[in-house]
Amino acid sequence: MKVPRKNKISSSVVYTKPTKEQKEYYKQKSVVENTHLSTNNWLKKFEKYRKTIGLAGNCENITNLKDLEEQISDYVTVMKQQNGEEYSISSIINVMHALNRHLNMYSPLRPVDLLDQKQFPDLHLILDGKLKELAELGKGVKNGSSPLTIEECQQILQSPILTQETPSGLLKRIFFYNALFLGLRGGEHYKLKFNHFQK
Repeated sequence: MKVPRKNKISSSVVYTKPTKEQKEYYKQKSVVENTHLSTNNWLKKFEKYRKTIGLAGNCENITNLKDLEEQISDYVTVMKQQNGEEYSISSIINVMHALNRHLNMYSPLRPVDLLDQKQFPDLHLILDGKLKELAELGKGVKNGSSPLTIEECQQILQSPILTQETPSGLLKRIFFYNALFLGLRGGEHYKLKFNHFQK
């Protein structure tokens, strides 16, 4: 049996080549604000380091992979917080990703992968050594918050803020119970629906 073909619907849409501005708009729309802020923060610190040791221009003007590897390796070797303390492991990883993002947008050397051991063997060894040392110093372990004791829970429940006598107090008490017994955090409380609770 032959299936009848549907009639084609004529379209009045006329396509044109998108403008540079239209494409740039969507590129900017894809940028996550916190990622952008992190990239700018680490880039600023790297450029300050470069300026301090007498290097001219910006990192995106580097045209030789060996020079790029040496400058980033040197920075990773000596980078410290303003108070002189070592950065945490996650901060070292963040700086690598931030510089990688920036270089892949603006460097004439792109595409680059700063974490590729074949492309940047010396950087890989220095980074690996730095991360191992930081782990030995305890800079890789993040301590979570300590749990509430029974006494602390009782003290919170006895607070006038969590009174059962007012709608606001009752709501806050439910929030506390949900966090305590269900492990809900932040906005998860607001996503609860009446039909989630069944007898």
